[in-house]
Amino acid sequence: MIFFGKKASVLKIDRFAGLTCPSCQTKGSIHGAAIGKYGHLYWIPMFPTGRAITAQCEHCRKTFEEKEMTQEMRNAIAPLISETKTPLKHFSGLFIIGGIVMLGSYFNIKNEAENKQFLAEPAAGDVYEIKVEYGEYTTKKVVRVTSDSVFLAENRYIVNKQSGISSIEKDKNYEDTGFGYSRAELPGLMSNGTIMDVKR
Repeated sequence: MIFFGKKASVLKIDRFAGLTCPSCQTKGSIHGAAIGKYGHLYWIPMFPTGRAITAQCEHCRKTFEEKEMTQEMRNAIAPLISETKTPLKHFSGLFIIGGIVMLGSYFNIKNEAENKQFLAEPAAGDVYEIKVEYGEYTTKKVVRVTSDSVFLAENRYIVNKQSGISSIEKDKNYEDTGFGYSRAELPGLMSNGTIMDVKR
């Protein structure tokens, strides 16, 4: 279930000594407030959705929405809206999402750089995550490296989802068939998507 909705918070509140309560006729008892409205997701403010004014009489405790106010009350309290700024907390969700995107981009760039380095300098024990034809996935493990070639043990198992690779990446699943690539081939295999990731 997605908990999306709207909430509001008080941006500014002030007392208006010259106003009279329309309900109890008490003078100087009106407090006015500027209200900031925002949309939230799982109670985290995502973005502002507007502003409004409200008022309350401290004597009879009657609360007035803008449409219930007298014209005099509206004229006196409305300037509170222009005197306030939208608080940054009303954008909290957007900041969080932006941070997650930036963090994901950073780790993606870092991972790509590491993969290039691992392919340029292969080492025994490296595990290549491989995309097989027809959308299937497996792994191959580097067992020997020479000056111009990389020899791999092949995983006996294949999965049909990339997320399932971790379930077959076990030492007992590898069989050394003597299969290999030339070291010059490796960057191209990464570029064309055959090698998706390198674990060291």
